[in-house]
Amino acid sequence: LHADDTLLVLRRQHAGDAVLAAFNLGAEPRRFDLPRALLAGDGVLAVAGATVEASTLLLPRHSALIVPLAHAVS
Repeated sequence: LHADDTLLVLRRQHAGDAVLAAFNLGAEPRRFDLPRALLAGDGVLAVAGATVEASTLLLPRHSALIVPLAHAVS
């Protein structure tokens, strides 16, 4: 979904389930906005203080998030 020098955001899906994975590989905090309708509940795996606020992923330096998505996309 997004890739640059320090931020990688991707969607993975299998058998009708989907997750969004975001990685901040840089030394500065990063944010990534996405449609709120994509997020499914509060099941979040966060590394190094990463969080989700509304529809924004907040990624401190050297952090990661894995967030369940509402539905897999064909």
